[in-house]
Amino acid sequence: MTDSSEMRRGIMAEPSDIVKKPIENKKDNNAGEKISTVYIPAKKEMQCMYWKDDHYQEAFCDDENVPASLIAIDKNLVENFKKITFPDTITEKSVGKIWYLKSNGKIEFFTHEGNHPTNRRKLKKMTKYILDKHVYN
Repeated sequence: MTDSSEMRRGIMAEPSDIVKKPIENKKDNNAGEKISTVYIPAKKEMQCMYWKDDHYQEAFCDDENVPASLIAIDKNLVENFKKITFPDTITEKSVGKIWYLKSNGKIEFFTHEGNHPTNRRKLKKMTKYILDKHVYN
């Protein structure tokens, strides 16, 4: 008789499996039949992201319905990079803790360092000067 723990080990699918995991052919002494190769689909994970309005949204890399360009996922950006849509919430305590980019005469503020999500230019850390000139004015 086949050891049940051995059989369980053979059919466990880990999320890191690419697509399918074969089980070796085994002979069950009770039934006298051979088990064919069985495939268990692996869990599909979202490995891409795109910019959606004011944040990064996770997506499947092969999703053709995504309304923007897909890039490789960065979980840190998905969780922490947001556009600040209400600049009146920015205070002196925000100096050095948020980032900005001025483009085409318009300034945008973000909660995390990095590159602008649509034009890919490097964001700058907000200073007291920027706060006084663009937020308090």
